[in-house]
Amino acid sequence: MRHNLAVPPRTHAEVVLELDRVLALAAANCSTLLGAEFLIATSPIYGRDVVERRVSQTSEALELLRDSEPPIYSNARDVKAAVGSAGKGSTIPGEEIFRVGETLDAMMRLRKYLVGRREDTPELARISEQLPYLPELQAELHASVSPEGEVLDSASSVLAKIRGEKSAQARRIATRIQNLINGSLKTYLQEPIYTIRDGRYVVPVKAQYKGKVPGIVHDASGSGQTIFVEPESVVSDSNKLREIESMEREEVERILRSLSKKIGDQCDSILCGIESLSELDSIFGKARFALDTDSVAPKFIDGNRIRIESGHHPLIDREQSVPIDVAIGGSYGSMLITGPNTGGKTVTLKLIGLYALMIGCGFLLPASSVSYGPFGNVWADIGDEQSLQQSLSTFSGHLRNIATIFENAKAGDLVLLDEIGAGTDPREGAALGQSILNSLANRGVVIAASTHYGELKAYAQSDARFHCAAMEFDVASLKPTYRLIAGASGQSHALEISRRHGLPESVVDDAEAILGSEAADERVKSGELDRLLQEARQQRDEAVKLRHEAEGLMKKAELDREEQLEKLRRARARAEEIANEALREARQRYRELLEATRAAQTVEKEAILQEARKIEDDLRAAKSEISPEIVAQQAPSVVAGMAVRLISNNQVGQVLEIQKSGKVIVQVGALKISLKPNELVPIEDSHKESRRRSMSTSVHKTMHASSELHLRHMRAEDAIESLEKFFDDAVLAGLHRVRIVHGKGSGVLRKIVREFVANRSDVLSVRDGDPGEGGTGVTVVNFK
Repeated sequence: MRHNLAVPPRTHAEVVLELDRVLALAAANCSTLLGAEFLIATSPIYGRDVVERRVSQTSEALELLRDSEPPIYSNARDVKAAVGSAGKGSTIPGEEIFRVGETLDAMMRLRKYLVGRREDTPELARISEQLPYLPELQAELHASVSPEGEVLDSASSVLAKIRGEKSAQARRIATRIQNLINGSLKTYLQEPIYTIRDGRYVVPVKAQYKGKVPGIVHDASGSGQTIFVEPESVVSDSNKLREIESMEREEVERILRSLSKKIGDQCDSILCGIESLSELDSIFGKARFALDTDSVAPKFIDGNRIRIESGHHPLIDREQSVPIDVAIGGSYGSMLITGPNTGGKTVTLKLIGLYALMIGCGFLLPASSVSYGPFGNVWADIGDEQSLQQSLSTFSGHLRNIATIFENAKAGDLVLLDEIGAGTDPREGAALGQSILNSLANRGVVIAASTHYGELKAYAQSDARFHCAAMEFDVASLKPTYRLIAGASGQSHALEISRRHGLPESVVDDAEAILGSEAADERVKSGELDRLLQEARQQRDEAVKLRHEAEGLMKKAELDREEQLEKLRRARARAEEIANEALREARQRYRELLEATRAAQTVEKEAILQEARKIEDDLRAAKSEISPEIVAQQAPSVVAGMAVRLISNNQVGQVLEIQKSGKVIVQVGALKISLKPNELVPIEDSHKESRRRSMSTSVHKTMHASSELHLRHMRAEDAIESLEKFFDDAVLAGLHRVRIVHGKGSGVLRKIVREFVANRSDVLSVRDGDPGEGGTGVTVVNFK
């Protein structure tokens, strides 16, 4: 929708840079008139914190729009005046009460939507918290007043009863008067109907029968042929109806007063909510504008500077717009743009200034990338400042603007000067222009200016605070390309253009002669420099293209590598799962053998032990079956000081040094060995490594098992595995009692021990240690 709204007073820079046109375009994307008015009234700000917050709000809204549209809140209305009146104690009309209810409904829905997305949109959620949540008031307003402002029967039981009586009384009158029409009065009437005059029921009586129908005359036709008489027999009923209607009006007025008071009691919160809803809608308007213009958020940097890559002017059709790359401020310094007329110098200046203003209003920018360190302010002298009303020439108009800039511009401000020094004698204009540029640069102002003057080009080339740029010109077609070329001289090409447009050759030749050979040589040199710069730019663009292609290939290769590594990880996990399953089956068989040893004779026991040894060998083999090649192919990085295992012989060592050649020096016992990284496996968990080494313990050691196990400082899974091995060895060794030291601590290890013991069928009893045995830090277990 389009909004025709008043525009607030603007600074000169905001006017010439056409900020209002951008705001109007964005306001067309707002859902409410409130949001459109808020956005059109927005003024740029330059404080970094506030600017970043505004841009962040728009960015959050853009992400929400990309995901889904927010709930409909377009039913919100500008009810500030009505709410303000209610806050002062006035009774507001039913139509306004209904609009307040609609606005409350819109605010509650928007608040719920944004608060529920607080993690993703903290800035918008912060604003939405100012939206009032008044469900009871909103429901009452909705149930009490229709969209037309009529108070509904549901507003109160008293009103519903009164209106019921009113309807019944009206029906009673209508029935009685209809009986009269069809009966005794039929002969005297112009038509067999009744009508209402001033709220009274009347019948159309022929004038000649006026005395035949007793009652009260309320009106007459224009011709005098008909008089409207209220029959005497219904007067009493009509009076009763008027009394009921009076009661109805009083009840309606009471309801409106009551609703107005309830709105007035929430005046401050509702007014604050309307302001917040207006702001939120304006933010969504900017976000939709960003979506339509393919805009990006600026990256905030230090200093007072801006860098734009592939920037488009938002007021130029994208199909016709030529993207501009430009950077000023900071290490880039100020900039002087040269080039032919209608080549794009003014558009470039406006683009720089307008982007700064748009960022200050919280806009995202139609560019591929923008880096921005906020300026202190933006000043501009652009366009034809001629004024017939004020008797100002173009030159005088420019001077007046520049004088204002000198009065106000400070270090860190951005100043835009189009055709500086133009409109007067070229020599004096160039001298004045150089003085203006030098004085502003001495203040620390960031300047972007355009000129045709060779003297100003020479000045900018000799002053380190400036850099030159030019609008590219295609000499072959004698047409501008509208591309900005940093470092170029920017010839005007006036003579070449004159020839192309049919100016007599002799006139152009005379002009070249007047310029002289020195000027001609300078033009040739400048042209050659521009050609070299153009070639360099083309080579740079090609290099950038190749770099992007290379980065794309590298990214694809990295993704392919990650995919292969993921396959290897899954293969390893599957191998571990198979090995662990074999481990569980073997351990179960191992326990069955332990049970068998209790009743076995010596000879049988030896045979059982031999089978147990075979099972343990199988367990060790199952662990080693987890392919070291899989681990090696994952090529985990090793660092100095890391414990590693050699894949070739399973020995453990420590990394001493990683050489430039990529070889790794590892200390294994007394030896130092040079190996490739893929010949090593980092030991990530010392507990796991100790468990791997413990598997090589032979079964005959189990026969001499210890009667004490220390679990302190172990993790739960390690403690459980140690308990299983310890109990199995203890039973196999024929021990009757064992002692488990788990410490007191938090009691976690003690609980693990007790739960483990409770599931053992070979345990006779369990108790805490005696004071001399370690107390509750020790568990003593007796076997059957």
